[in-house]
Amino acid sequence: ELLYIRHGEGNIFEGFRSTSEESEHYFLSGVVEKTFTTKLIISKKISDSKILYFLPSFTYIKNYHHSNAQNTFLVDLGILFSFTL
Repeated sequence: ELLYIRHGEGNIFEGFRSTSEESEHYFLSGVVEKTFTTKLIISKKISDSKILYFLPSFTYIKNYHHSNAQNTFLVDLGILFSFTL
């Protein structure tokens, strides 16, 4: 699974800038945050009735036009064990 989100907040009293130079990273006049996420499902069959799932997720968050701009990289790993009786 791949996910891309772009959202922001702005000052509604300031006009929108329409030049191509500023519009690439500009959302109204405030903060823009871009999030890229990749989620994988890896399964390993242990026996006819047992399956082990690994669920890694990688997220990169990038901020623009923020006084404390930071970029963040997150890694999550889920493990799921499934069996039938």
